[in-house]
Amino acid sequence: MLALAETAEKPRPTVVHQRPHPMPGHEWAVSARMPRKVYDHFYRRERDGWLVRATDSADDADCVFISTPDAMDAEDFMAVPTTTARQLAMAILAACDRADSIRHGVANLDAWRTKKVQLDEGDEVT
Repeated sequence: MLALAETAEKPRPTVVHQRPHPMPGHEWAVSARMPRKVYDHFYRRERDGWLVRATDSADDADCVFISTPDAMDAEDFMAVPTTTARQLAMAILAACDRADSIRHGVANLDAWRTKKVQLDEGDEVT
């Protein structure tokens, strides 16, 4: 999965904030497609997605900022170290793969490979 993530085209930022914005830098908006919209009190608008920011500040270069759809303030971000954010992203990809395999009733790729290796070696698979 990591190799796929490293070779796949990364999404372009949704917005690039310039100074005097309080957090200048790149921002990616991800629609949550949730059953209900979440009210954002700060801007008095509804927001139904995640926001991920990487600021232009050298002081923040070791983390990214994430705001969840249920954040009550538009500037309510959690700082996540970049290593942890990558681990979280990979865990989300793995969980999505598992959920997709359950939903579609098919074995995931790892299980399919194991079964194929066993068949190639002549072992009986039940």
